[in-house]
Amino acid sequence: MINTPKLMTPGPTSVPMRVYMAQAVPMIHHRSSEFSDILSELVSNIRPLIGTNISDVFITSSSGRGAMEASIANVFSKGDEVLAITNGQFGEMFAEIAYNYGLEVHRIFKGWGEEIEKDRLASEIKKYPKSKGIIFSHCDTSTAIENPIDIISTVSKEYGLVVLVDAVSTLGGIPIEMDKYDLDIVAGASQKCLMAPAGLGVIAVSKRALEMAEKSDLPKYYWDFGKMKKFMNKSASQTPNSTPVSLVRALGEALKMIHEEGVTNVYNRHRNLAESIRVALIKMGLELYPRESERRSATVSAVYLPKNCDAETFCKGIEQRYNIYLAGGIGKHAQDTFRIGHMGNFFKEDAGSLISVLEEWFNENGYIKSNGLGIKTFEQMLSKD
Repeated sequence: MINTPKLMTPGPTSVPMRVYMAQAVPMIHHRSSEFSDILSELVSNIRPLIGTNISDVFITSSSGRGAMEASIANVFSKGDEVLAITNGQFGEMFAEIAYNYGLEVHRIFKGWGEEIEKDRLASEIKKYPKSKGIIFSHCDTSTAIENPIDIISTVSKEYGLVVLVDAVSTLGGIPIEMDKYDLDIVAGASQKCLMAPAGLGVIAVSKRALEMAEKSDLPKYYWDFGKMKKFMNKSASQTPNSTPVSLVRALGEALKMIHEEGVTNVYNRHRNLAESIRVALIKMGLELYPRESERRSATVSAVYLPKNCDAETFCKGIEQRYNIYLAGGIGKHAQDTFRIGHMGNFFKEDAGSLISVLEEWFNENGYIKSNGLGIKTFEQMLSKD
């Protein structure tokens, strides 16, 4: 049997056996009524996680990055100006996608991990009065910061901007509430909080965004929202392309598991485990990255490594000894931080095991002397729930 490492990265995440088994059935045709029923059920089950009853929801054969690109290609036109919150690697990536489509991109909040402030956001928007929209990552996994959808959307709507959200690392782990906050695009993917294999993108599109798509002059064929809507609106819902049926089955099964646990319970689990892990790490003598933050994501944590401990050595050591796969940092903090993905198929047993492993490794290698304080703190935190 293959000794597969336990994934505790910011994505992809561990896939439950039940989800794997959903793929192990005979192939059916992607234009059949049977597949249409599967696709329709999937869309129905993912709506509560997006927080929409009114927006169109499209499933694409792509990564989350493809869903983000589709959003840019459909909503904007040549020469449009957009604001991009680039306080992390993936906010910057969203900005690069927009730039590559010929848009004029105004980067704001450019410091990694920089907090979004309401008054300053309004001030930045006023600097660029011709902007059509704002793009940002809900959680940028490079910094483990959750950007506030409520503030960003409320302020942006006051100035008539369309709001595009990269929710790849939050969809299914943190409430998004698309309808409540009048979001125009929510782009997600299958392989993180949704605990399915990589390969499917999710795009929720508002009426306003669809109207802009009808007028958009940016080049697109595969990503055309008009085609996606046409096929989804057939009497038997479909996608425009040859759909990866097995992946759709897998994501559909994962969504059933989420609803069996209860969506609110899933959100609470993510939040409680994140808080418990972080308090335990601090008690062990480690520091969170960024050191100062009012908003840390419930789906991923970034942690400074002790002095003279580099990320490559640390991650390899943890994988080789404990068969747990963690992620190093990204960008300028690639070597002095590591990241934990505590999302999707991740429960208190996984979190407790991780804290024990980290405490043991750091103690044995002489980096900290916590003497069991980490796991004790973690257990105390969970006992409060």
